[in-house]
Amino acid sequence: MNPGSPLTSRGDGIELALKVTPRAGRAAIEGAVVDAAGAAWLAVKVTAPPEDGRANAAVLERPITAVNAIACASREIFMVMLLSWSD
Repeated sequence: MNPGSPLTSRGDGIELALKVTPRAGRAAIEGAVVDAAGAAWLAVKVTAPPEDGRANAAVLERPITAVNAIACASREIFMVMLLSWSD
């Protein structure tokens, strides 16, 4: 993991560190968190319970219905937003 970033480049892909909170009132992406040691992750809430891996499965099974470009800093760099992360 990159210090201060939940993203790490891994060969042919990107690794995203997640911290999943089960039994939340609603499913949501809360944002990036960096602890005092510099470890970073994306805080994610799901309504599923933690038993039998159901909370983690809820993250992996969540459909992404759209990707929108939301900002463009240059021709090579832009930001995207993944849509439809809710119950």
